[in-house]
Amino acid sequence: LRGEKGEIGLDGFDGVKGERGVDGLRGEKGEKGSVGSVGDKGDKGQKGTEFHFPSDLLPSECSNYTVLDDPWRKVSQTTDGSIENCDRNSNLSGWKRFAGSIGGKMPEICPSTDFRCGTDAPGWLNGAHPTTVGQTASMTVCFKWTSRCCQWSTSIQVTNCALYFVYNLPNTPHCSLAYCGDA
Repeated sequence: LRGEKGEIGLDGFDGVKGERGVDGLRGEKGEKGSVGSVGDKGDKGQKGTEFHFPSDLLPSECSNYTVLDDPWRKVSQTTDGSIENCDRNSNLSGWKRFAGSIGGKMPEICPSTDFRCGTDAPGWLNGAHPTTVGQTASMTVCFKWTSRCCQWSTSIQVTNCALYFVYNLPNTPHCSLAYCGDA
């Protein structure tokens, strides 16, 4: 990556003329866009690898969310069943983003065992995350218990915000169920 003149951005996006944008969206001018910018007009660019997607092209939830970063939410975190975090009575209203040590998104596969991510029945996304930037999809979160990968389930919304995902998570249907991050 060359950041001095903003000539080359991430993933081959060209900040010089704004010729290409994510998923076929064209930028306006982007003559000297900042490093990794996609067609938005900027100053001469600076060193680094930061990627900026024009915020006016993203849904509002991509900038209006609360971060979930509780270390116990890691799906790789095992417990002995004595820790029973629960998202049934949590204040989960609004959009959430998984971040930090718990990973950047929900796992897309059923956890191999119960007692993961600080709860008895770990929550995972039953399906693939939306692939188009700005797309919001209605999806199902399953909660694994004993031999059943989807003992309980709930409907959520997931939005692709270019470099991360946000989730509109309701309270879980029972305790002890919790939403997990993929780390």
